[in-house]
Amino acid sequence: MNGRAGILASLLAVVALLAAYLLLGGGTYAPREVPDPCAPRELSPERPVGEQIALSALDGAACELQVTREDLTLALASESERESFQAAYDVDDEEFAEATRAGLERAIGDAEGLGTLSATEASIAREVVARLPYEQLVDLLGRVTGEDDPLAALTETIVSGVELGEDIDGILEDIGNLIP
Repeated sequence: MNGRAGILASLLAVVALLAAYLLLGGGTYAPREVPDPCAPRELSPERPVGEQIALSALDGAACELQVTREDLTLALASESERESFQAAYDVDDEEFAEATRAGLERAIGDAEGLGTLSATEASIAREVVARLPYEQLVDLLGRVTGEDDPLAALTETIVSGVELGEDIDGILEDIGNLIP
């Protein structure tokens, strides 16, 4: 191959690459639209269950706070990030806790819908989430969304009988009443 053929082949490759880039949307600089966290998430047996549960928990909490899932995810990185997030969005600890509960309850419902939690396990999980104090609740959301196996983090919290700062016998009695 002589020099001209090499240059011509290079130019054709550049033109083909540029055409493919433009055809695939590379000509615009518009960012991708951020998904609405309040929109129902379609559950799929093909996607990893843990991923779906983590996204569901984040979506539920983000929907409750009317923020993006991405902003909430960044807020869970550390306590200082959470405090900055709460200050930026004017969210107090109680509102953040309620949003976190809503997100975890949504994730429990989705896990039940996927068949990874039985109805009894889901009832117990809801009872535990309803009673967790603020710091443990936020910690649980962080673990559910930050681990390889968020379902394990959720069930570990249920099974371990997290110190709830309440009468554990009363909680166990309430949970016992949920079991048919």
